[in-house]
Amino acid sequence: MVSISKEASTTMATESITIHALAGAEETLASMVRRTTSTFCHMDQEAVHDRPLESARMALIGVQALLSLKDRHR
Repeated sequence: MVSISKEASTTMATESITIHALAGAEETLASMVRRTTSTFCHMDQEAVHDRPLESARMALIGVQALLSLKDRHR
């Protein structure tokens, strides 16, 4: 039988909660990026053509947020 100290057990539980919270936050950010991208995809072609940099910037912000979140919790 393996014995785990109360401190180790608490640490593992905290890490597990953190991992689940990060996964949820990451999915939320990914969803925001998908919605933003979808919004631009459904705009008429002239609007997308007129604002390609705005579309790219919004997608970049979402990707940077995801990477920042992953880097902070490694």
